[in-house]
Amino acid sequence: MQFEQRLFGRAIAVLERSQASVAPTAFMHDLAYLYSLNGQHAEAAQTYVRMLEGEPRQQQFVRQRLQRFTEQPEAVNTTVTVFEEAVRAKPLERPIRELLGWLYAEQGEYSKALDATRAIDRLEGEQGQALYQFAERAQSAGAFDQAAAAYAEILTRYPDSPAAPEALAGRGILLQLWADADTISADSAQARYRRALGAYDQFLTRYP
Repeated sequence: MQFEQRLFGRAIAVLERSQASVAPTAFMHDLAYLYSLNGQHAEAAQTYVRMLEGEPRQQQFVRQRLQRFTEQPEAVNTTVTVFEEAVRAKPLERPIRELLGWLYAEQGEYSKALDATRAIDRLEGEQGQALYQFAERAQSAGAFDQAAAAYAEILTRYPDSPAAPEALAGRGILLQLWADADTISADSAQARYRRALGAYDQFLTRYP
C-alpha cells in the first residue's frame, strides 16, 4: 500500500509540474483520479470543482466520479465541505449547487438537499420545476417530509406555474404512499388517506 501511494505521489508530482508549464486546466481528469486514489480527497474535490467551472457540461462525468466517494465517509464529508465552500464563493454556478444537493441526498440529508434545490429554483427562476423534480426523488427514497415540503412550496409560491398541477397530483400520490408506509398507527394512516383524497379532489376540481 505504501509503495502504491509513493507511485501515486510521484505521478501526481509529474502531472502538477506539467500542468504548471502547459495550462492550469491541463490533466485535470487524471489529477482528480490520482488524488482520489492517493486519499487526497480535498484536492480531488477541488479539481472537480475547477472542471465544472470551466466546463459545466462535465457535470454527469463528475457525478460518476464522485459516486465512489459516497461509499467512503471521510471522502464524502471532505467533498461536501469543498462543494459547500465553492457554492459560497460562486453562488451562481448551478452544476456545483446541483452536485452539492445530490451529495446531501446520497448521505440521506434530504433537508439540506431541499435547501440546495430551493436555492437553485429561485436563482434560476424555474417556478417550482426544480422543486418538483426534487420532490419526486425524495418521495422515491422515502423522504416523505421533505417531499411534502417541496410540493407545499410549489403550491404556495408558484400556484399558477406549469409545475403546480403536477405538484398537486404528486401531493396526493405522496400522501397515499406515506399512509401505506405508516407504521405508527392506523389513525395516522387514515388521516393521510383522507388528505390524499382531498388533494385528488382539489386536483380534479382545478384541472377537470
